[in-house]
Amino acid sequence: MAIQVKCQCGRAITVADSMAGSRGRCPECDAVLTIPAGNARPPRTGAFMRVGRDAGHGGGALLWFAALLWVLALVAFFVFAGVGVFAGVTALKGAESFRGPFGLFSEFLPIVEKNPSLVGAAFILGGLLGGALAFVLLAAIGQFVRLLVSLDRTVRTIADRLERLP
Repeated sequence: MAIQVKCQCGRAITVADSMAGSRGRCPECDAVLTIPAGNARPPRTGAFMRVGRDAGHGGGALLWFAALLWVLALVAFFVFAGVGVFAGVTALKGAESFRGPFGLFSEFLPIVEKNPSLVGAAFILGGLLGGALAFVLLAAIGQFVRLLVSLDRTVRTIADRLERLP
């Protein structure tokens, strides 16, 4: 089996296995080339780039991103739910206490004056549902990223096994 060596000038040179571990010169530019020992494969390029600390398995950085999405999902849930519950509880107390921080909910004052319990329940339910929706969407994106990493690893494993076939 032959070994392929690529020179810095761009020329690909094929040498016999018996030359493994030795040096030779490029016939094009006369540069000294070191012929790798054994059947060394060139580094991979293409759709599946290696990422993360362990380039042998790949996906390390993407797995951290997926974990970050889960944390963001929890934060989004608590923010949405917290704002909804805060607005709902202040609406239940009545229109006087409903001005909220920085007058945030002031456009709802006429509605709160007419039916504070309905508005309070709507805000609480809306906050909880909005938080749940944000959580589900971010968590689903995180799981999708984890699925892509798993698929990438599977494809690499299959490709490596196919390359080893005689």
